[in-house]
Amino acid sequence: MKLSIALLSLTAGASAFTAPLQTSSPSTTSLQSTLEKPKVVQLTRFDRIKAKYKGPQITISPEVEAEVGFSYSAFDDAVAATDYSFNRNDVVKGTVVQYDKGGCIVDIGAKASAFLPLQEAALIQDGVSIESLIEIDEERNFEIISEEDENGQLMVSIRRIQYREAWDQVVAKQETDEAFDAECVSVNRGGAIFLVNGLRAFLPGSHLTGRLPDEDLIGQTLPLKFLEVNQEENKLVVSNRRAVVEAQMADLSRGDVIDGLVKALKPYGAFVEVGGMSGLLHISQISMDRIVDLEKVLQPGQKIKCMIIDHDKVNGRIALSTKTLEPEPGDMIRDPERVYDMADETARIYLEKQEAERKKREESAQNIVLGLGDALDDLGSTPNSPSTTSLQSTLEKPKQVQLTRFDRIKAKYKGPQITISPEVEAEVGFSYSAFDDAVAATDYSFNRNDVVKGTVVQYDKGGCIVDIGAKASAFLPLQEAALIQDGVSIESLIEIDEERNFEIISEEDENGQLMVSIRRIQYREAWDQVVAKQETDEAFDAECVSVNRGGAIFLVNGLRAFLPGSHLTGRLPDEDLIGQTLPLKFLEVNQEENKLVVSNRRAVVEAQMADLSRGDVIDGLVKALKPYGAFVEVGGMSGLLHISQISMDRIVDLEKVLQPGQKIKCMIIDHDKVNGRIALSTKTLEPEPGDMIRDPDRVYDMADETARIYLEKQEAERKKREESAQNIVLGLGDALDDLGSSDKSSDNLDSLLS
Repeated sequence: MKLSIALLSLTAGASAFTAPLQTSSPSTTSLQSTLEKPKVVQLTRFDRIKAKYKGPQITISPEVEAEVGFSYSAFDDAVAATDYSFNRNDVVKGTVVQYDKGGCIVDIGAKASAFLPLQEAALIQDGVSIESLIEIDEERNFEIISEEDENGQLMVSIRRIQYREAWDQVVAKQETDEAFDAECVSVNRGGAIFLVNGLRAFLPGSHLTGRLPDEDLIGQTLPLKFLEVNQEENKLVVSNRRAVVEAQMADLSRGDVIDGLVKALKPYGAFVEVGGMSGLLHISQISMDRIVDLEKVLQPGQKIKCMIIDHDKVNGRIALSTKTLEPEPGDMIRDPERVYDMADETARIYLEKQEAERKKREESAQNIVLGLGDALDDLGSTPNSPSTTSLQSTLEKPKQVQLTRFDRIKAKYKGPQITISPEVEAEVGFSYSAFDDAVAATDYSFNRNDVVKGTVVQYDKGGCIVDIGAKASAFLPLQEAALIQDGVSIESLIEIDEERNFEIISEEDENGQLMVSIRRIQYREAWDQVVAKQETDEAFDAECVSVNRGGAIFLVNGLRAFLPGSHLTGRLPDEDLIGQTLPLKFLEVNQEENKLVVSNRRAVVEAQMADLSRGDVIDGLVKALKPYGAFVEVGGMSGLLHISQISMDRIVDLEKVLQPGQKIKCMIIDHDKVNGRIALSTKTLEPEPGDMIRDPDRVYDMADETARIYLEKQEAERKKREESAQNIVLGLGDALDDLGSSDKSSDNLDSLLS
């Protein structure tokens, strides 16, 4: 059929070019007559209902009309003269009177019955037919959503009324800020979709507590709270983390002394489990004395007492302190048991002291405000009053002049002061003034962005001095000393007398000094290395340096790369991830926008899927059953065995065929390496249709042989399709060659059309 249509289009185009030469050919006449056929008139819904009417045909005689004093024509005139005043967006009362194709007929008291389409019958369409959503003789409100058609019929909606009501309920929920339960209906890369009063709300993956947004989440009900409600943009964002954390933190306040369990140690402190939540005990909050070795003070699994000094209810983070519980500075290092025993008493004293200091600050602030008020009152006195004179003298004080770096170095110089006599200058034939003139006359030709060779000669406040052969030494600021600044001082990043390349990043200042950078050179080199890595598309290891709501930040060749939470395999992006090294692959490399996005999932999955191909027969373990199929674990990855791929026969009850924990054999029919998804099939392994339902063990025993036969059949069909396509192309080529013949073009056109 498609070939015929293609040939018809092709020959019609050829006839358009040959028409001036063959105006009277039979093919042209036939084609024109086909194009000039009149279009079939489409009946309206009213005409179709009228044509189907099989009721009694009643004819009223003139005598009867005269007797009753009213006729059909008079009734028609009365109907035509009536003004129903129905407008778009009006909400009217109506009654369902009849089901119709794609909806139902509703009586709203208009000239003609209104039509309710299936898609407008409900906000949540659990049913698949109009009968499951609304009943005959059901009376309710409808919103008019169209103008009258040629038959006077209107289109109405229930969904739009429910949509507004749902938003009103959502806004009311947001105002109370109470948690509510909602069901997950779908998942995606970034999170999950929940139904809230019939509206679709997005739950970001970073706001899902304790798990990843995978297919097992669909159908589950979770406690939620709103993050964003925007009716104008139809935007609804919710958080499971906020609902769970606020429920747990309801009874926790700053200053509370609580029991905790040390879960992990990091260079910057310890993570402590507090009532199922994770709290950070920073190293600076453990003791008033400096801690050299954290492992000598705390150990994972150790029970401790600590004070809550801050909390973030939205993200579920708690800041803890044991320093505030020390009776004497350093007790957490010398005698932690004493700290825990006296914790409540020490906390009481600490909080009383904090409250006294707060009141003292308030009084001081109040005295300052009162003093300013008195000063302002005094300013309202005579111009020559002492207060005015004092204020004027204060304002007229000259500003202190800030010395340049050159002036500061010159002022600190303690070397010998050498004075050369005119006799010596005459003897050597050169003077200091002549040297100064020579320096001033020299053109050093240093420009911004030039890369020059230089040597570090001296550390200075906030950086170091570099000799690049310029009129004055250049300055390297600390923040420009390295791309990765692991050290906290310039001394840890660069050494005296170190010679290397520097990039000039400023013009000369008033002392002729330039500012230089190492970081910018390393930045370009890092991007070159990243682009090279991307081209090879090989996995690489990188360390996590921070986490946020959406994912985590990793250092890749000194550049900050973002790992979305949905691309982190088997865990959430929490504080325990910081400092860990993971295998990664690039998702996006954009140097112009300074954008670097990586994926742990892609690296892990591609490593696992390296030996898997379409058509492979593999062993699997059924993990979960869903209405649409089963999730099967394959080598640590999750594969979907869709219900349509289980058997060639229809499956009525999936639980009678498969059970969670059951070992099966299946064939890989598709895979998505980026997202780590595998599509599986047992239908392709059935020796006879329905064997997976009747005798699954036979399917598994014969799986390899059946798969071989299936794949051979698929390959034969593929070759057959290729040959057919090749024949079509060759046939089209011959047809085009024939159409190029002037003598036989009309005959060829007729034969092609026939």
